[in-house]
Amino acid sequence: MPEHKNSDRPLSQRSLDAHSWIGLFAATFLYLLCFSGVLTVIGQEMERWEQPGIDEFNDYSPTFIDQAYRRFVETHTEDTEHIHIVFPRDAIPRIVVENDHQAFFVNHDGSLGAKEHAPWIKMVIDLHKHLHLPSTIGTLLTGLIAALLLALIVSGVLAHKTMVKEAFRLRLGRSKLTQSIDLHNRLSVWGLPFHIMIALTSCYFGLVGLLLTLAAGFFHGGDQRHMIEQVFGSEPELFKQAPLVDVKASIENLRSLKPDAKPIFMTIHEAGSENQFVEFYLMKDQRLIYSENFRFDAAGNFIGQTDPDQLPIGSQVLLSTYRLHFGDFAGFTLKLLYVLLGSALTYIAISGVNIWLNKRRKEDLINILWGGFVWALPAAFALSFLLSQILNVNPYWSFWSALLTASLAGVAWKTHNSPYEFSTVLKIMTTMFCFAAALSYAIKYSEHSIRGDFWSMITVLMIGALISFIAYTKHVPRQQSSTEVSAEP
Repeated sequence: MPEHKNSDRPLSQRSLDAHSWIGLFAATFLYLLCFSGVLTVIGQEMERWEQPGIDEFNDYSPTFIDQAYRRFVETHTEDTEHIHIVFPRDAIPRIVVENDHQAFFVNHDGSLGAKEHAPWIKMVIDLHKHLHLPSTIGTLLTGLIAALLLALIVSGVLAHKTMVKEAFRLRLGRSKLTQSIDLHNRLSVWGLPFHIMIALTSCYFGLVGLLLTLAAGFFHGGDQRHMIEQVFGSEPELFKQAPLVDVKASIENLRSLKPDAKPIFMTIHEAGSENQFVEFYLMKDQRLIYSENFRFDAAGNFIGQTDPDQLPIGSQVLLSTYRLHFGDFAGFTLKLLYVLLGSALTYIAISGVNIWLNKRRKEDLINILWGGFVWALPAAFALSFLLSQILNVNPYWSFWSALLTASLAGVAWKTHNSPYEFSTVLKIMTTMFCFAAALSYAIKYSEHSIRGDFWSMITVLMIGALISFIAYTKHVPRQQSSTEVSAEP
């Protein structure tokens, strides 16, 4: 019997090690999604701030939009399936004309302005959507990570019978581990509705393709197109349309049908072909549903509309997930609340791993890699923005290079006899990168210093510098007791 136990022990140990690495792998992606999600909430504003100096206005006429469209088509003759015209909104009061390849702003005088160029925030948004992986694979992976988050939330609620009591407990003056557990539990309970909403909507975004395939197989004989048409409507069958769309007539007819129309954007589908048509996406006031859609032919004649109020409740819920997930339905104040709640969820993701590492009562490669990764991520974000602004370096390349280098450098740092954690060095670097980015941005766009978007971007960068500096001032020596070895959040 003892020999049998001894033979089983290596297998159980290997299984435990595998479990630990899988947990760290999942936590890494969860942290990436939570952190990038906080920035994505204000993605529209960041896109505006990243490229200041663009003409901004909210008033426009149908003739003005029509002229901008015609100038764009005359200048950019490359083949494209779509042409989009983005209308001004509070978050970004600019007009954009674009096809499937490039986008340009429209100036006050109706001429085409600067090319749209906000590479850093687009990199962040792509990271949040599909982790910079091929779209299908990345989107599915984010859905699986969201499902894991939902499982963690449910299991966390079931595991804490004194959840209400823990919502108001914070034992200050106790050990660092005790304080971390209390803060983790308090933020988890206070933000529980938000966390569940984020997890559920993320599951939908990530797994919708798989769900459509399964639902189509069960209910529509595998016909996904029919399912999509149930929600969004079928495309009109048009023939012998004019090569140029009469955008002016389309807008005028839209306003006659919907005098209070607030278009988000319009799309010319099958652009330049004989069956092209126009679709307007309108804000639906007092509703979370993304848009109400109106369609016109190339001559501006009304074809039909998709009224979300007439759709089944299930379809209305699905059409509301975008605004609910990103807080894009009640102004910038709500977005700031989402940023705070999202930051709390990010901290929960970090502290959850830290608590687990502490309870393991040992320090190994997992501790070192996680400790480096936690602060390597904000450092990589800050450095990639800095290099994008100064040297126009591709932010995708600089972000991943910085993240991987800083994460792995913690292993080498461990061999040095330093009284500080490697995370402390990364906090100093993050502070420096944020400050340098704010300075370089101020110099580069100094001619726009009278504009609000100029100072908004500098404010965001300085807040990042301040947060990392405050975290640095609370650093602890690397030598810790065996019961409190963790990655410092």
